[in-house]
Amino acid sequence: MKLATICFCFNDKKEVLLAPKKGRVGAGLLNGYGGGIEGDETPSAAAIREMRRGSSLVAFPNDLDEVAIIEFLYDGEPKFKCHVFIARRYQGEPVETGEMGSPEWHPLSRLPYDRMMPADGYWVPVVLISRLKINGQVFYNAEGTAVNEFRFQPLAP
Repeated sequence: MKLATICFCFNDKKEVLLAPKKGRVGAGLLNGYGGGIEGDETPSAAAIREMRRGSSLVAFPNDLDEVAIIEFLYDGEPKFKCHVFIARRYQGEPVETGEMGSPEWHPLSRLPYDRMMPADGYWVPVVLISRLKINGQVFYNAEGTAVNEFRFQPLAP
């Protein structure tokens, strides 16, 4: 199973930064910034590296809050385990990069789920809007085009 990260950046207006992915899983769809965890890298170090690579934003470990660990299964087979972070502090201005398209700020009340991964409409509101810290599982069909089931349990405070 591949280990990955995703980081959602917020601004002072409580908007979340999304950008279209240029490759791999979810190409063309809006997402936060993230990617694979390399070697013995910690999830937060990977999130910081991937945020910089995907947006040019710079953050530090104390700037991140881990809010979820989501396991993604395709036709019952585990494919990804993703550590989800929120960044409310960072340096720089987001830009388009070779990995991610033009960044867009979105109010939490109007996230464009129709332009995001199919599972995002299930778990993103729980984590970003309800502000629950969770362990979750997303069960996709074999192609990863439809969500068959979503399960989660809140993490102990």
